[in-house]
Amino acid sequence: MNTKKMTCIICLLLTVIMLFNACSFQKSPTEVATSFLEALIAQDEEALEKVYSGDWSEDGGLTATLNSADLGGMSKETAEKFVGKVLEFDYTFGEETINDDKATVDVTITTYNFTSMFSDMLTDLYSKAIELAFSGLTEEELEKQVNAMADQALSGSLDKLTEKTVSNTVKLELTKDGHSWKVDPVTDEFTDALLGGLNTFLESQE
Repeated sequence: MNTKKMTCIICLLLTVIMLFNACSFQKSPTEVATSFLEALIAQDEEALEKVYSGDWSEDGGLTATLNSADLGGMSKETAEKFVGKVLEFDYTFGEETINDDKATVDVTITTYNFTSMFSDMLTDLYSKAIELAFSGLTEEELEKQVNAMADQALSGSLDKLTEKTVSNTVKLELTKDGHSWKVDPVTDEFTDALLGGLNTFLESQE
């Protein structure tokens, strides 16, 4: 065998090996979804950037809540406690579907019953706010006291959450970026699942 032919064979073998290695180390959509959720739980922004194509501080809203100047009367300590509870969710994966450079992964999010917690808290706060409304306080004083009561009630209610009883199944969509998969910007349904359906409940109260 002449040298030229041997060189061609070696080059071909090296190309095959490189392609094999690229395929071997490529994570599946479910594996990328796992990396995304684990980075989310850890609030690891660097890890999130590697597997998520959106801006989580905007799409998920959890980081934005802590960075916002207006927390709706909620103290930063209570906001941090709330976000911490939300990030204690569990997850399991279902079906994975791949169609060319698009993929979907079913994920079931199991978390605390934030809806029941808020419903009970709002019922209790409503009766107390009615009493305060007739106490002779100014509008500014009334708002300040109600916000303080709400903050204290929320903090206490979060401390009582111990069992994760609410599960919702949603789809994570992914797009292939070169040789790697990335999670697409999440939907409102995904965020609502993280909150145990709380967004849906609050919208129904408007």
